[in-house]
Amino acid sequence: MLEMAQACTLVENTYTALKREDVHYVREFCGGYRRVISSLVSKGMTRGMTLQEMVKSSLRAANSYSRSSTDNAVQKNHIYKRMSVETWVAIGTFLVTCLKAISEHSRNWTNTDPLRDCTSAAWTDLEQQGASYFVAAEAAIAQDLDSVDQMRGARTALQEVANDTADHLGLLIQVNEQIHIHEQAMAQWMNLHRNEAWFSLTNYRGLEWQNEDRDDGWPDYYYHEYQTIRSGLNAEQGTKAWELPQVNALVPQFWAHAQVVAKSWY
Repeated sequence: MLEMAQACTLVENTYTALKREDVHYVREFCGGYRRVISSLVSKGMTRGMTLQEMVKSSLRAANSYSRSSTDNAVQKNHIYKRMSVETWVAIGTFLVTCLKAISEHSRNWTNTDPLRDCTSAAWTDLEQQGASYFVAAEAAIAQDLDSVDQMRGARTALQEVANDTADHLGLLIQVNEQIHIHEQAMAQWMNLHRNEAWFSLTNYRGLEWQNEDRDDGWPDYYYHEYQTIRSGLNAEQGTKAWELPQVNALVPQFWAHAQVVAKSWY
């Protein structure tokens, strides 16, 4: 998460808002992630995991961090001491995006020395070129089993898909609930203030309420109140836009693997 914060800072200081793309965040984060992996390898803290396994583990952790501002009492009570909750949620979303892009390249990263796979062509494309990280989605096909020996592997595959599906589906349900809450808060705020003489979105630029460049004419308190609701709603809608395709892909995979395991008992 710290590496992602540094990557976001670098990208946003380098590119204007109109020119920023996901590829820029992926490229910068890959360098930070490789430094983390190199440190783990040098200290013998990899637990024998391949780079592919590390990436999968990191992606599961990233999914948890992306919703820790609401799910983790210790974090949600203290995040504001480091940054705003909205910024934390945005960085968490970028973190999931970057690790998902890395994961899509990781199918061949099975060397017992993770650092060797960090020099592969797929990794180099992500970290240095940055323009070719897209991997076309593949339709996951769960093959029927031919022997008893395959049952353990099928069960493990089902567990992994079930865990991923539960994580993404749970997050999507929670995000939808939060969007509904924010929309209700926004509707209530608009009913109270839309007819005020100062209310106009013409000059609204999303600046902090204490920013001296503001020229919207809104009272500070109402401006901050509106901005808090709007930023929360935008953050949740961005998370939903990312999670919905993941859920749409994972749910059919889960049922396919479940059917394979169920049929294998016979």
